[in-house]
Amino acid sequence: MRDPKQMRFDPKVDADLSAGGRLELNLVRELVEGNDVLNVGCWTGEFEYRAAGSAGSMTAIDVEPKALEVARNIAPSAEFIEASVFELPFSDQSFDLVTMWAVIEHIPVGTEQRALKEVTRVLRHGGHLAITTPSSHWLSKLFDPAYFLAGHRHYSPTWISSMLDEAGLSVERIELLGSWYSVLSILAFYVWKYLFRRQPPDWDWLARSREKDEQSPGFNLLFALASRP
Repeated sequence: MRDPKQMRFDPKVDADLSAGGRLELNLVRELVEGNDVLNVGCWTGEFEYRAAGSAGSMTAIDVEPKALEVARNIAPSAEFIEASVFELPFSDQSFDLVTMWAVIEHIPVGTEQRALKEVTRVLRHGGHLAITTPSSHWLSKLFDPAYFLAGHRHYSPTWISSMLDEAGLSVERIELLGSWYSVLSILAFYVWKYLFRRQPPDWDWLARSREKDEQSPGFNLLFALASRP
């Protein structure tokens, strides 16, 4: 999951119910409904806040206890556990859907395959894994300050597809989503979080534009959906 030292957790900045979790739920809404869902790297629980009501059961893990405290307040009907993706505290074939929203780029370099194999272990046959991560498109890298300042990793569709295949999963969809409004929102987040130590202002026009933008073909975000045969 995310490295707390890199992310510099601050609940006043990182808990965002205005937009957080919306895109992710839209990507997997039909797979959430009535099913047992595990979100790996839940951070402050925005996805759980939106998804718990329609899931059969909603479980989430993260390595940052302060973020989990916020998550439990935001989504009290979900179960939050402090745990690592490398040692999931669940039996084999426990979940219908596992999600990893902007997580794989934050685990140590070279450990992606280990994490994906552990996720596959807890997936039921016919279950799905959904992933988002920054894409390797040159525009996505160019407008990501963390790519230059902190080595924030970006992945290509070919690389993600290969890793999912090696983990024993069957790739169903890989898409690149989001363009300029997505980029603008990310830049605003960095400026306000790291310069002003606050959440960005609640600009409705930007939130609406970003939500529409991130559901359209683009270059900024890679979304992958795979199933366990």
